[in-house]
Amino acid sequence: MVKAIRIHEFGGPEVLKWEDVEIGEPKEGEIRVKNKAIGLNFIDVYFRKGVYKASTIPFTPGVEAAGVVTAVGPGLTDRKVGDVVAYAGNPMGSYAEEQILPADRVVPLPPSLDPIVAASVISKGMTAHMLVVRCFKVEPGHTVLVQAAAGGVGSLLCQWANALGATVIGTVSTTEKAAQAKEDGCHHVIMYKDEDFVSRVNEITSGKGVDVVYDSVGKDTFQGSLECLKPRGYMVSFGQSSGMTDPIPLTALAAKSLFLTRASIFSYTATRDELLEAAGEVFANIGSGVLRVRVNHKYPLSQAAQAHEDVESRKTSGSVVLIPDAINEHVECAPDWIIRFHIDPLSDPYYFAVDIRTKFSQCSFLAVDLKEAPSINDNTPTWKAMRDTGATEFSWALDSGGLPLKALFSIRMGNGKQFQVANNVIPVGWQPGASYPSSLLYH
Repeated sequence: MVKAIRIHEFGGPEVLKWEDVEIGEPKEGEIRVKNKAIGLNFIDVYFRKGVYKASTIPFTPGVEAAGVVTAVGPGLTDRKVGDVVAYAGNPMGSYAEEQILPADRVVPLPPSLDPIVAASVISKGMTAHMLVVRCFKVEPGHTVLVQAAAGGVGSLLCQWANALGATVIGTVSTTEKAAQAKEDGCHHVIMYKDEDFVSRVNEITSGKGVDVVYDSVGKDTFQGSLECLKPRGYMVSFGQSSGMTDPIPLTALAAKSLFLTRASIFSYTATRDELLEAAGEVFANIGSGVLRVRVNHKYPLSQAAQAHEDVESRKTSGSVVLIPDAINEHVECAPDWIIRFHIDPLSDPYYFAVDIRTKFSQCSFLAVDLKEAPSINDNTPTWKAMRDTGATEFSWALDSGGLPLKALFSIRMGNGKQFQVANNVIPVGWQPGASYPSSLLYH
C-alpha cells in the first residue's frame, strides 16, 4: 500500500482525500516509479472540478512527476531499477508516493537535473515548446502577448519567446508578479487589474496588434485577446483558469482572417519521438540557461488541497510542486525540539539555509555563517538559534509557544564542500543555493 490523493466526487479542494491505495506490480511494458516530486498543473484543477472528465471515479489526479524506477515489467530491456525518470501527460495519477507507468511514456533525466526541478517543468516546459515551436513558430521580429505571464507556463513561455528574438508583452495581477515577468524577459508588463490590457497592447504596438496571443486564462480574457491580434494573427488558447470561454461564431474571426487553435500537450507528444524531442529541447534549454525554472512553492503531497486553494486564488507564481511526505520528513514536532546538523569537516566558513514551513507560517530562509554567532529574524512561531559546544555541530532550538505543529524542513548548502547531514551525504561540487531535501537527525 502507498499513500495517494484520491477524488471520490467533483468539487473544491476539500474533495482531495489522503488515502492508502494498492498499485500492484508492473505488467509487460510497464514500470513502477517511486515519485520524488509531483508537478501541480491547472489541468489538475479542471479534473477535480469535473470540467474534464476522468475515466473512472474515484481517481488519483496529476499528470507530471519525477522519480526513481523501483520495478520493471516482464520483457523490458531499456529500463532498469534505479533509473531516474520523469513523465508528463497520460496516464493520470501522479499524486501518489508510487505509481505504475507505461515505460514508453517516461523520459530519462539528465544527471544534472534535480528531480524536483524536472517535476516542476517537464509538462509546463513541453507546453511552452508546443506553443512557441509547434502551434506558432516564434521568430525574431514577432510580437507576442502572454496572458498570466508569471504562471508556471507563462514564466517559461516569456523566457523562451524572448530567447527566440520576439518582443514579449505579458499580463500579471500584482507588482510582485510584474517584477518576475520582467526578469523572465517581458519587454512590456501590463497590470490587468489596473489598466485595460487591450488598450495597452494597442498603445505598445502603435495600433498594429500582436502576431500571436497565448491565453491560458479563458473566459475573462478571450475576447480581449482576439482584439489584440493583428490581421492574420494567431490566437492560441491552452487553458481556462477563469472559466470556459463563451462560444463564438466563425464569422468573428473573419474581419481580420484570424487563426484560432485550442492546443493540448497530449496531442503534441502523442508519439515516442515527439515526446523525446519536446523533452530534449526543454532539458537542453535548462542546461544552457535559456530557461530558468522557478520552483516558487513546495507543499507536502498530503496538503494538495491547500496547494490547489492557493493556485486557484492566484497566491502562487512560477511552478508549484508536491513532495511525497516521506521525502519531506513531514513530522509532528513537540515544542522545544532541537534540530541538529552534524557537519564535517569545519574549516572555512560554511553557509547553509533552512527553509522552514509550518502549518501556522512559512519562515524565511535563514542564512547562517557557522563561524559567527547567527542572527535570526523573529517569526511565528519563534525560532531561537544557538551554538553547540562542539566545532562540528550546530543546532536550532524550536520554541513553538506551546503549540503542536507540523514542520517541513529542507536544506540548501553552500561552498561546494562535502557535508554529512544526518545520514545523507551531499556530494562534492554541490552548487551554492541548490535545494537539498534532507532527512535530518532529530533529537
